[in-house]
Amino acid sequence: MSDMIENIQTTNKEGSTLTKTVIPTYDVNKALYFDITFDNVNQKIGIRHHMRSKKNAMLNMVQSYATLERIGSYGLCNEVPSADVIRNISISDLLPSSHDETELKYELSVIVSRILTTYIPVFSEVDTLWSIRHTYSAESERKSEIVPLGIINKDESTTAGMIEILDNFLQYAPADRYGDPQQLVVFCDGLSCERVEGAQRARINGHNKQARLQTFEPAIQEWHRRLMFLQDTFDDFFKYESHREKGTLYNLKQVYQHKGLEVWG
Repeated sequence: MSDMIENIQTTNKEGSTLTKTVIPTYDVNKALYFDITFDNVNQKIGIRHHMRSKKNAMLNMVQSYATLERIGSYGLCNEVPSADVIRNISISDLLPSSHDETELKYELSVIVSRILTTYIPVFSEVDTLWSIRHTYSAESERKSEIVPLGIINKDESTTAGMIEILDNFLQYAPADRYGDPQQLVVFCDGLSCERVEGAQRARINGHNKQARLQTFEPAIQEWHRRLMFLQDTFDDFFKYESHREKGTLYNLKQVYQHKGLEVWG
């Protein structure tokens, strides 16, 4: 395994004096953590002379890489809260505070100023803010450290193949000072997330957390998440049924006669 992965695991295992109570989640220098991103890769093998016994073949494999987290999340609790804890949450904690409203107003004013200076010539010379700073701006500006994990010759479209892929990822799972495996986020597309959950259900009778593959937490990768958000937005607001309602996206399509604009799907 590469030096980065070894350093990540060593840091977690050697941190015997670093517990959840003394490691702030925002302190990225005290504990290193990483996640794994994977996606399918296909290779078509063409046969020059086709025969009944020899035909074109498609190899379905998986490529993956590990990414060092620039903003450490070590110390976050992975336990599901009880119903009593949820009931005791105050309503004021769920509603935006005056500080939240002030921050939102400031960010919206910056976004509006960018639009005005970009599309209205008379405002083109006006200085505007193009980077909204936040608590983790310095960490976010650093280049990501990525370590390729190679290609796994397994087919993720089958439950058995996905189980073998996750079993392969178990060797990279970090552990706490007691040797218990910690949650490892695996990023993939939406369909692969469902396949990971299917593999976990297939292993539900495992004797421990690793055997049940519960060490992994599937999550949709950023590009796929943005695409799904855009799709959901179109599904909610770009409806044929709203073509008579003024101001809706489909009504604007009709008004400007944008006949070439179609709904995704």
